[in-house]
Amino acid sequence: MNKKKNGWFLKTYVLLTVAFITFFTVYAFRYDVLDFLYKKGYVEFETKESMEKKLKPVIEEKYIYPENINELTRLLNNLFPDNDYHIWSEIYGKKASIHAYETGYDYIEETEHYREMIEIKFDKGYLYVQLHPKVTNYLNAYRLFCLFDALIISIIMIMICSYEQKHGKIKKALLHLWSHPKLQHLHKLATELFLVSTGTIILVSLMLVFLFINRDVPIAFMRELQIYEHAMDEHAAIIQEKLRNVDLNKSNKTEIEKILKNSLPNTTYSDLEFIPYNKDKVYGYEYLNQMYENNDLYNLNLTYASTADINYNYILENDQGFVQLRISYYPYLNYTFPYLIVSVILSFSYLLIFLQMFMRNKIKAIQTIQKDTSILAGGDWSHSFQYHGSDEIGQLSDELRSMQKSFYDNMQNEKIARKANQELITTLSHDLRTPLTSLLGYLELIRYREGSVEMKREYLDRSLLKVEQIRSLSDKMFEYFLVFEKEETLNLEVQPLSNLLNYIRENIEFMQQDDMNITYTLEDEQYQIACNIEMLQRAMDNLFSNMHKYADHSVTAIVRGICEGNQYQLYMSNQIRIDDEKVESNRIGLKSVEKIMLMHNGTVNIDIKENTFTVELKLPLVIAE
Repeated sequence: MNKKKNGWFLKTYVLLTVAFITFFTVYAFRYDVLDFLYKKGYVEFETKESMEKKLKPVIEEKYIYPENINELTRLLNNLFPDNDYHIWSEIYGKKASIHAYETGYDYIEETEHYREMIEIKFDKGYLYVQLHPKVTNYLNAYRLFCLFDALIISIIMIMICSYEQKHGKIKKALLHLWSHPKLQHLHKLATELFLVSTGTIILVSLMLVFLFINRDVPIAFMRELQIYEHAMDEHAAIIQEKLRNVDLNKSNKTEIEKILKNSLPNTTYSDLEFIPYNKDKVYGYEYLNQMYENNDLYNLNLTYASTADINYNYILENDQGFVQLRISYYPYLNYTFPYLIVSVILSFSYLLIFLQMFMRNKIKAIQTIQKDTSILAGGDWSHSFQYHGSDEIGQLSDELRSMQKSFYDNMQNEKIARKANQELITTLSHDLRTPLTSLLGYLELIRYREGSVEMKREYLDRSLLKVEQIRSLSDKMFEYFLVFEKEETLNLEVQPLSNLLNYIRENIEFMQQDDMNITYTLEDEQYQIACNIEMLQRAMDNLFSNMHKYADHSVTAIVRGICEGNQYQLYMSNQIRIDDEKVESNRIGLKSVEKIMLMHNGTVNIDIKENTFTVELKLPLVIAE
């Protein structure tokens, strides 16, 4: 349950961040889209002619004077509610001029090429009115468009994640690419961790740079929604009241600055101009608050947001004249530090996400191997290791899988051998019991029963036959245990090869006396072999016994022994009787031959083709230095 919750939390977090970045990325192009729509004729603004037609009939000369600026602003608000404005005037014969903004005017640089300048000439001066479209309706629609884009991107990501969770095609494609032979040298945990860390750091850096470059977009978003902390009207009223009786001259600058400093919020830049009654000169007094004096405001403005200021303009009245107060307010500086902190956290969280995903994948692999190991420890050696990979963990899993398979195969072979042993012991016990019972009976008859010599000789012949049966069964038992018992070190002695060859000749001569056709050639140039002669003789007994039992006696059998390099090769071939094509069902005799040859560092090659049985033995020779 916790894993599912963590998975959904991670997915939700990624989706929200992607939606956030998508929203503001698309939002950054709002004015580019506006330009496109404007050029295509989908968006229209009120023309200069239309504005002049509204303004000129109601404008009066009195509006060029500072005392009537408030009345002028109310008039402009009524005439052009969809526009911000910037107004100033010039009076003939005076160097004085008055500038005014709409209270809380928010100048949008991106829309300045849509502005219209209206110039009105009067007998005593000029009035200039610069109008800017607010494009509020467009911005609202574009915000909905950005929200729609963010939603679509999130839905697409959800669909991709769901599809990938079911089918895993992206993962398979990446694994296929990662398994390319040219990338095999990278399949190490240290290399994988380095690549994941480096790639993630690059991603985080690019993300952080992207968020920093576009830092002004969320600020502009808040500005357009008019989300700020202070309105300057109250502050301006307080300043007017304090300045009403103050002597406004250059020598009194310190007192004026003190009034401005104590009456305005900290994040402001302000200046004022004094226009005395019936005077031609304009006296300027500049106020720099403490933050600006420490260069903090300047640095913050340049570093964090170019759109952080809101401009206010007030015409205040003094006993000596008019005071124009201009305030540049920076309320969004309070949001820049949190924005940067959020950007850093957002960026580096992805570093943790990718590293956590990488480590979780490797930990999951180790847990899978641990689980498989526990199953094996519980006794289920048929269970195989499930994890597959190309790194050190994958190599460990492959080695454990190979070990498990080998051990399981050995267990199965041992199980088969144990079962065969039980069956053999049962069979041999039964088979031995019958001839032994008969043998005892014949011996008792010979010992206790009176009869002719011919009768006792017949009982002796029967006894000998039963003894031969018992000997044959004991040989089979020996061969079987030789094959299936654990391999033991055999003491080998260096002796002449002729000892083995002489034994082979004896077997051949015996079968020739029994009317079997055999031709043979055995090379012997005083070679030596390291062997246990009794074991090799037993192997020869098995081979010649099989030949005698199953060979077609009418077809000549071949036995050939030659020296090839440092090996002695013994070749035996015979035709199989048609009525007895099948060799013994368990092939214990041949298996014992293979085991004996292996114990002598030799090889056996058995071939049955077109009713021809062929055996090729190779024994290493001892070459004198």
